[in-house]
Amino acid sequence: MATVQNRSNVLAIRNAPVQSRSRARLQEILGAAENIIAERGTDQLKMNDVATEANVPIGAVYNFFPNRTALIAHLLKQHLDTMCSIEAVVNMTRGPWKTPAEFAQIMVDSITAIHFFVRRNKVFREIWSGALAYREIREIDLQDSKVNAADFSKQLRRLDKDIDEEALQAKALAIVHLLGSCMRMASMLDRQSADQIVKSYTFMALAHAGFDKKTINSVKFTF
Repeated sequence: MATVQNRSNVLAIRNAPVQSRSRARLQEILGAAENIIAERGTDQLKMNDVATEANVPIGAVYNFFPNRTALIAHLLKQHLDTMCSIEAVVNMTRGPWKTPAEFAQIMVDSITAIHFFVRRNKVFREIWSGALAYREIREIDLQDSKVNAADFSKQLRRLDKDIDEEALQAKALAIVHLLGSCMRMASMLDRQSADQIVKSYTFMALAHAGFDKKTINSVKFTF
């Protein structure tokens, strides 16, 4: 799947580090920001606090990030990059499959992998939920969904070669973008409730993708 890119100059990282010392300082700043977010949430993240936590001058923080929105966007990108590199997630948009039943199981495995990744990563949950309070990041999130949906639509096209292109793109975007919404909601629930929500979304996604009832009923979950 595609990852969130620096589509806005406002959110682009300043002075990308080249030397090992600079790269190490950047990691200290990012680690400090994650510690604060884990304890207080994204809405309580302040650049001065990040500098204090990282034990660096405030100018060092601004050397990389023009504002806290850019810092949060960078953290979000890092975690989404990791999530989207999971093999099962990649397979949803690019993996080869021979039968609709095989593709249906690929979708289930991809959604499950994302579910497990989100449940294991408290900091990512806080960042992903809190980041959407920022208009610029919401726009990036939507554009990312559109890019992923464009890849996913190529897989859906194989299921229905006669579908209208506009309808195909709308179907793919709905499945991809609502997946993020489902995961964010599930992350706020206890494990049993979250599993049920994810399963419910998965069945809806499979039905909307165009799989028949027999194929949908044949899929297997690992949770």
